[in-house]
Amino acid sequence: METAFVDVKAAMGKRWENTARLTTTTRTTFGVAEVKVNLIRVTVARLALSAVLVALALTSCSAEPGDPSAETATTTTARSTVETTSASAEGSSSLADFKPCPVFESIASQFGLTKIEEGDSTSCDAVYSDSVSVRLDIYPDAGLADYSPGLSSAISDTSVRGRKAKLVEKALTSSSCAVAVEVSTSSRVDIAASADASLDEACDAATEVAAAVEPKLPR
Repeated sequence: METAFVDVKAAMGKRWENTARLTTTTRTTFGVAEVKVNLIRVTVARLALSAVLVALALTSCSAEPGDPSAETATTTTARSTVETTSASAEGSSSLADFKPCPVFESIASQFGLTKIEEGDSTSCDAVYSDSVSVRLDIYPDAGLADYSPGLSSAISDTSVRGRKAKLVEKALTSSSCAVAVEVSTSSRVDIAASADASLDEACDAATEVAAAVEPKLPR
């Protein structure tokens, strides 16, 4: 018995070719579709990445630690705090540890001061000469502008070794004189002298003692 071999391709003829073409076209078509899908996926991924980067950049800018306005506000606040603290220190605290009697004792030999006695914690008395006595008062909370003269007092501006001061003639009596010396805008010391009869003698003593006390004052 003979076996018959049939050439399928030859038997189908053009139908075989058409089927082959259809298969090829289908594969090609699907290949293009797959390529397009892949391209779309890549494009979407790139857009998503770009959106994330933009969002991060915006967040970074808004939270930037070196914001000039914030730094200016902080600097202004710190500066205001320092100025307020300095102003407070310049006032009453500058005379907090200043003791009048030890100051008189340190210049006693220069003028022959005797009988140095403390009036209270803010004043000290001494004998300048047989006819003149002197007194040192400290005012931690009162500046030159706060000086209260007597009704018959005569006040004039002066200076003591570069410090602002006021010369007050007839400070308490007709033969008394005082020199008020500025320590700060809100504190001062007064050196007063009282003579038995001579106003000039009292003013000379007050002026000389004020010049000797000035280097001892806080700055």
